[in-house]
Amino acid sequence: MIYLHTILVLEDDIELNNTICYSLEKNGYRVMGAKTCEEAKNYTNSYTFHMAILDINLPDGNGFQFCKWIKARSNTLILFLSAKDLETDILHGYELGADDYVTKPFNPLESKSEKDFEDFDTGGMGIMLVKEVCSNVSYSNPDGKNVLTLEFTDRVNDGNI
Repeated sequence: MIYLHTILVLEDDIELNNTICYSLEKNGYRVMGAKTCEEAKNYTNSYTFHMAILDINLPDGNGFQFCKWIKARSNTLILFLSAKDLETDILHGYELGADDYVTKPFNPLESKSEKDFEDFDTGGMGIMLVKEVCSNVSYSNPDGKNVLTLEFTDRVNDGNI
């Protein structure tokens, strides 16, 4: 299989990690889902990542430390996905080189052209991403299975990341 790009997902919530990984894989991306910093570092030693989606609160460290670690080794696009919603946390993420910081619970991006946002109850599984990273995000729960669909902008798809 030919992959568009390789993406690292560092998220200790197993259900959320699996949902994000499944959605990305379904759209043609090679995805490595890690639940710990150690596991993510092992993947980083074997793969070159175009993008990393990082949680902050992790069992063996934190996403801030991992961001600093990976940025010292590569020019990977970083998206923080965290429940830490204090302004100081968000600013710290950007200071470490994050390209975006999204707080949990998520809201979906409804329309990329109008930039309208719609709130809905997702049980913590929706998402909102700025146009720099994703042009469209949708969430559904058919038959009790969480499905998260991410459509990346040309910035990711053309390799300019």
